[in-house]
Amino acid sequence: MNLIGVAISSAFAAYFGAWGAQKLILRAQEVSEIRATSNLISSSQIFGYTILNAALIFKKQHGVELKEKYEQDLRSGSNIGGANIVHLRMDLRTLPLPRFPLNQAETLFFEKVQLSGRAAAAAATVLQSIELLREAVELRNSLIEEIRHSSLSEPEKIAIYLALPTPKGHDERYKNVVDAISSYCDDVIFFALILDFDLQKKNNDLLLISRKAQKLTRPAATKWRHEIIDRLVPSPDYYREWLDGYPDDEIPPILTLRKSSDAT
Repeated sequence: MNLIGVAISSAFAAYFGAWGAQKLILRAQEVSEIRATSNLISSSQIFGYTILNAALIFKKQHGVELKEKYEQDLRSGSNIGGANIVHLRMDLRTLPLPRFPLNQAETLFFEKVQLSGRAAAAAATVLQSIELLREAVELRNSLIEEIRHSSLSEPEKIAIYLALPTPKGHDERYKNVVDAISSYCDDVIFFALILDFDLQKKNNDLLLISRKAQKLTRPAATKWRHEIIDRLVPSPDYYREWLDGYPDDEIPPILTLRKSSDAT
């Protein structure tokens, strides 16, 4: 009986020992998979932030001045009028094409991380807005060259620049493309902010799945200076309809920190 009891005890010990070891292995695999997924999400955040930073830099260095100078020119043009309009100094600088890591970002967003919901919609809109922004910048640069080298008189060139009607027609291409550059740049910034926030939340939620995974280091949330928020971040009011399409998703705090909805 003692031998049988020892044998049974040994069998139970072996079984539960193997079960415990298997459980530890599964936990280790789980943590490893969570860590790998978390790293992919963090990489996506880096690419998303790179896109966001590039758009913020472009707006700060070129977009704000381009829009403000053109709006001032429109006001001046309406006040000057007639023959005196030739004294208007047009903004005929070419703009550099903003550069973004599109191919790598698209692969991470939709193949490796496999975003869904609002994050996927934001990522898709970011990529589309980048293409449209680059096309608008290229179009403006080509219009600038057209105006510079045209045989038109100075008043005729200014009429194109200010989208003024003339006996020959009403050319609004330049005005429309300046508006497009401003709008698409804001779109990149806004949706990249949404993407950054949603990726951060996705990563935090992932690390809460396992007690073991909770010990993994969480990436720090992006911090923003108020002057960047107020000067460069577009108002969420302009995107209210889109935001309302995701009523269960939180609005990133940065979008609620702006001092005025009139700042763009």
